[in-house]
Amino acid sequence: MQLSSVLSVVAAITAVSASPIDISKRDTCTFGAYQCSGQSLNQCAYGAGGVLNWTLLQTCGTGTYCTTSGYVGCLTGTNPNPQTTTAVAKTTTTSTTTTTTTTTAVKSTTTNAVPPTTTAVVKTTTAPIVQTTTAAVIKTTTTAAVVTTTGTPPPPSGAYQNLIVSYWGAHPTAGELSLATYCDLNVYSIIQLSFINAGTWVFDSDITQRDLKQVAADVLYCQSKGIRIGASVGGQLGSAGLGAGLGKAAATTLWNNFLGGSTPLASRVLPGVVLDGIDIDVESNDGSTNAGYAELVNELRSLIVASGKQYYISAAPQCPIPDANMDYTLKNGWFDFVSVQFYSALCGLAFSGPQQGPNYADNSSIWNHNQGSWMSQTPLWPNKNVKLVVGFPASANAGNFGASDPWAAVSSLVPGWKALNPSIFGGLMWWDCFWMGLTDGAKYKTFVNSLPN
Repeated sequence: MQLSSVLSVVAAITAVSASPIDISKRDTCTFGAYQCSGQSLNQCAYGAGGVLNWTLLQTCGTGTYCTTSGYVGCLTGTNPNPQTTTAVAKTTTTSTTTTTTTTTAVKSTTTNAVPPTTTAVVKTTTAPIVQTTTAAVIKTTTTAAVVTTTGTPPPPSGAYQNLIVSYWGAHPTAGELSLATYCDLNVYSIIQLSFINAGTWVFDSDITQRDLKQVAADVLYCQSKGIRIGASVGGQLGSAGLGAGLGKAAATTLWNNFLGGSTPLASRVLPGVVLDGIDIDVESNDGSTNAGYAELVNELRSLIVASGKQYYISAAPQCPIPDANMDYTLKNGWFDFVSVQFYSALCGLAFSGPQQGPNYADNSSIWNHNQGSWMSQTPLWPNKNVKLVVGFPASANAGNFGASDPWAAVSSLVPGWKALNPSIFGGLMWWDCFWMGLTDGAKYKTFVNSLPN
């Protein structure tokens, strides 16, 4: 997808409420509708003079075809219905109407697609509604599109194996390149935006001091490439306690503002964006003070299951066992994968020697099945299929005890760790895109994919 195309769509969406509409002009489509014309995916948006016209959103490449049936975007294969198809947005204020519409984000991956066999109930106003083959009941309200379904959709095959995970956004004044630039490396599976402040539940200044429309366009671009973009809560500077009884409200805020909830897309801090997941990286306070995070995670999981879509919830504990800040949350919250930070503590990749206390072990035993290892922790967690991801700093300057030569440490330690239990190994995580740069990430991706299963 060309960035200019994404920007034009985002600009059109955000301009709707501010620009007067000249009703004397002739509209050619319904706002928010999608249309496939050959290999072109078009969206109906306001143009010059407030007239609705089709705008090119994406051109499907060789070996793919454009579809708006059950999923909006480009799919691999041959188009079974080559005629032009249109998915119309419904913005009427009439009462209950039966139609064949639902909501989905535009991306060339099936990560957030609603399974065709799921029956959805959709609440909407003017958010884009996209046609599927599933019958739905439309109820108009004053909220944005919210899709609820019954049943739990299965995760995509291999969704949390051989991952390459990283973080972006923490270095706005240090020469950090655009999110789209890192996505164009074709290295990453998931990139977490750094960070959402755990006290206010909005992005911290590392993100908000940027051109947010450009960040939004970059997110949409990365998603169109099949890269999942989420947001991480906390970090070293944005962590805060969350007491018991406070987690559900926090989960609702995250769901509405960043995932599939009720905040209109045009009003979000990243206009037009629905993120793919939430990461929890709490680095302050103890377990009792942080009891609300388990409530947050489980409420978020309930909202995800009800939506019928695929969003992930991940965690990033530090390597001491137990991690005093996150142990309670890990033992009481449902996570898809957990990226353990093997750095910034005396259990990092570069640390070896006598055990430094009951919560620490050297890197030869921190991963295995012995008592006090991370593998021994996973049976204590609610999701028995959770994946463990090995986290490390991308350079010697990115974190203490992370190894002066990260490649040497990872390539020597990780094969043995995965061999202990291949089914639990999720891949690699590094801090962060900025420190990894543009050249070294590819060899880690090749390395992970070469490890025996």
